[in-house]
Amino acid sequence: MNKNLNVGITFDTKENYNIEANDWKHSDFSTLADITYVKEIMQSMGFNASLIGNFKNLNKMFMSNELVKYDIIFNTVEGLSSRNREGLIPSFLELNGIPFTGSDAYCTNLALNKAHTSILAQYLDIKVPQFYLINKESDFQEALKTVKGPWILKPNYEGSSSGVNIAYNENDMLEAALRLLQEYNQPILCQEYIDGKEIVVSQMLDFENTQIIGAAEVVRKDGQPIGIYDSKDKFTDTCQKIRVNLPEQILNTMYNASIKLHKFLGCYDYSRTDFRVDKNNNIYFLEITPLPSIGPGSGFVKCCEFGTMEFDEVLFRIILNAYYRYKEKQNVYQKRHYYYK
Repeated sequence: MNKNLNVGITFDTKENYNIEANDWKHSDFSTLADITYVKEIMQSMGFNASLIGNFKNLNKMFMSNELVKYDIIFNTVEGLSSRNREGLIPSFLELNGIPFTGSDAYCTNLALNKAHTSILAQYLDIKVPQFYLINKESDFQEALKTVKGPWILKPNYEGSSSGVNIAYNENDMLEAALRLLQEYNQPILCQEYIDGKEIVVSQMLDFENTQIIGAAEVVRKDGQPIGIYDSKDKFTDTCQKIRVNLPEQILNTMYNASIKLHKFLGCYDYSRTDFRVDKNNNIYFLEITPLPSIGPGSGFVKCCEFGTMEFDEVLFRIILNAYYRYKEKQNVYQKRHYYYK
């Protein structure tokens, strides 16, 4: 197949929701610079890539029949203020038979729920920090009984470390939990704080073909462990990502857990898994995202740099994998339709 596919890139930025650049309450978006970087890589590989924008732009193009010019949509849209926000565009594209990269609505929405993915990880015998889901103020005391401090508190349906807080005593924990409940209007995940290294692992392709790309450690600019990793750290110049320096056995355990989760959730094309490794090399799963940031300097891109494949090769394989997956599904549908005709 000629790789000169027409690729439309969907994305959203803070500006789409009138969020100021220095507002860290919601940070789970792309920047125009990141998306332009991705587009230019696609173009360098021979794809005819162009920017579409957010759901509003996508829907407008659909209504005017402009989407027919694209062979595939490269989706990066995060959405806002809904536990289904990452699944809205996959649902729309799937409903209208439009090929797209990345996981479907079921997988993206499931992975966005941090408490549910922690439960699934436990089912798969993958260790997670102690946790309790706070839905209302009356849950606070049960959270204190269930989870030992210090405590990490985070909105259950946010990404990019939006709203992450650490509390070292009960009063601070209760105060932070109440504030986050009011600010985000969603359940708050209370987790045991794991003092150690922050490791990100990236993987690609589907199910039995899932393979590890690489791993990276997040540290402070001076090389010290990250401590708490919040939105401001992710999007300002306070941290760096370096090669992981851990025993091979520990790395392999993380890799196996990442692949197991990627397969079990039914992720398509690519994903990133985040872990903490304590001082005794105990591994704790934090979360998996089937829609990771892929801008320059992101965890996913750094995993490529430190791993087995260059990012441009990974991007090329993601697009072709998604394109062929859609073609295969289309062929199966046509055969079934003919049979029952």
